[in-house]
Amino acid sequence: MGEEDARLWIQGPVEHAILPPLAEMKTEDQTITAISNCGEHPLVEMAYELDGQQWRMFHVVVKRNPVYSVVVSGQAPETQRENLLRGVELIATSFVFHPEPSPNVTG
Repeated sequence: MGEEDARLWIQGPVEHAILPPLAEMKTEDQTITAISNCGEHPLVEMAYELDGQQWRMFHVVVKRNPVYSVVVSGQAPETQRENLLRGVELIATSFVFHPEPSPNVTG
């Protein structure tokens, strides 16, 4: 946890087939405020209220390969929005995926 209970986490790997579209990555109490890109990765931003305070949440989908992605997520009070966005962007754009070994390679 960071300032004012800000949080960042990584989910996955998750199969593309079960990931909801960005516009559906929210709960009933959240409102989508933006769908954009974080580098080459799609990003969704949501706003919501928690205990009388405005909060923000981000999800960035980072494609791992043709089958899997990881999702970088974060949430924080509105006052920490810019710090949260920087953290989510830093993590999402820092992934380095190494080539997967060929199934024919023995070791």
